[in-house]
Amino acid sequence: MSSTCKKHYSCVEPPKKIKLLIVAEAPPKPEGENYFYCLANGNRSFFEGIMKGVGLLEKETTLSKDMEKDLLNKFLEEGCFLIDTCPEALKGKNERAKAKEMRECVCSLICQIRELNPERVLFIKKTNEPIRKYVVEIGGFPEGMVINEVFPYPIGKGLEEFIKKFRALRRKYCKER
Repeated sequence: MSSTCKKHYSCVEPPKKIKLLIVAEAPPKPEGENYFYCLANGNRSFFEGIMKGVGLLEKETTLSKDMEKDLLNKFLEEGCFLIDTCPEALKGKNERAKAKEMRECVCSLICQIRELNPERVLFIKKTNEPIRKYVVEIGGFPEGMVINEVFPYPIGKGLEEFIKKFRALRRKYCKER
């Protein structure tokens, strides 16, 4: 990893070949390790939503801590990887302040995407839409590499839509099971 590029993930080595890079917003508070990859770390609803969305966990199944390692390994084996727009938790007190923090991470995010060299990039959560646009405009990535749509956050009401949209893309962007 170059010294000018911040890591936007921790606790895991990325797959050698990333077919689909998923970009979330930021790790939750408290700050520290990337929440997604640090198994058995607090509330796992986001991890569970991603696993259900990508089809590795049945929608009706409740995640248990003993399932996490196997699910994560399968996720990585399929060539999927997840990073955050911001490598640290957002500190802003309101949406405007958080959006500013996210914009400040764009150059580092572009650097991280280049180093990971995925086939495709998918942004999730509507607050990432402006970031997706910046990445497309200034990133210099090949046309079509960054998926044109931001998917919903895979928790609560957004889970159904995330599952539907992701499963439509899965055949194109992740290894068939």
